[in-house]
Amino acid sequence: MAALCIFCGMAPESKTKEHIFPQWLLKMTGFHSKNTSVGSNWATGKEIVFPGKNYTFPACDSCNNQFSDLEGKVKSIVERLCEDVDVSGTDLELLLDWFDKIRAGAWLGVSYMNKEVFGLPPNHYIRDRIGVKDRYLSVTNTYLPEKTFKWSGVNSLTFMASPTALMLRVNNLVFVNASTDFLVSESVGFPHPDTEFQTPGSNIANFNLLPGTGNVTADCFTTKPYLPSHIIRQPIFKSAHGINPDFYDNDHVINNSHDLIAGIGKLFLQNNQGAMVLEREDRVGFQMDEAKSVYGRVQVVRPILELQLEMLRARWSRLRFVSEEERDKQFMAVNKIIEYTNEQIQQYNY
Repeated sequence: MAALCIFCGMAPESKTKEHIFPQWLLKMTGFHSKNTSVGSNWATGKEIVFPGKNYTFPACDSCNNQFSDLEGKVKSIVERLCEDVDVSGTDLELLLDWFDKIRAGAWLGVSYMNKEVFGLPPNHYIRDRIGVKDRYLSVTNTYLPEKTFKWSGVNSLTFMASPTALMLRVNNLVFVNASTDFLVSESVGFPHPDTEFQTPGSNIANFNLLPGTGNVTADCFTTKPYLPSHIIRQPIFKSAHGINPDFYDNDHVINNSHDLIAGIGKLFLQNNQGAMVLEREDRVGFQMDEAKSVYGRVQVVRPILELQLEMLRARWSRLRFVSEEERDKQFMAVNKIIEYTNEQIQQYNY
């Protein structure tokens, strides 16, 4: 992996370095020159610590330049959110793209740092994960004046098995980001699967879809990592629409999609005032005055691990296998992940 571009997975031409966490973010939080933990070495159990600005991996010059435009736009969006300035629907979609990039990059980073332990080459790179699966983001403003940068949920077995969810603390903001197939679809009334058929030796899953209800619920999770929060959900369904177009041929899906053929749903925003669907030109504020009176120290580890477990159990409940032998094999693996993650929750109960 060391010789491959973190964006495209190819041997880089005109090689450069890509920061897993961009320099603008490290400077904004005062962590550009500070040592930071990037997880643990799974073989030795020792924490891996070095300056955040040195947490870099190879990249093609062309790939790096392509994504630098996204970084420039997201820097302004995060600054506005920190200052309680309104943002647009387009801004929030760019922020979701950026979190897709960060989540995939963080997974690749931990995989590389532990390449001797996991022993398998990555099955995807950053470019493969931008805007291809349902997306979820919660935003909480702590209104605490401190500068800080924290991230959690990455150095866990649940995340290494499938990089579904992480937490990012950026000064006064707490972000929880998650993405996987059909993550939010049912909760926003879109078609969703009741079963998923797993083929041994393949990363491709087949889904049995149910029609959407057309009803929007408050959230897609029972776990509530941080309250109060603004919750953003976006269904992404290009592959599912290509296979089952009739399921998406209804007013609810059509009216709540930016592009039906491309499978890009609109943003569903949920806060203490209720639910609303955002157009790209709409502007929305993320102020939360109620947070000012209730927030102090926030947990940064336990909530995201609990969310990862909820996502793992939800997927396991709908999985079907071609044989009992394969099911038993996967059952043992899932139980091991759950057991280890519960141990982490007890150990890192903060």
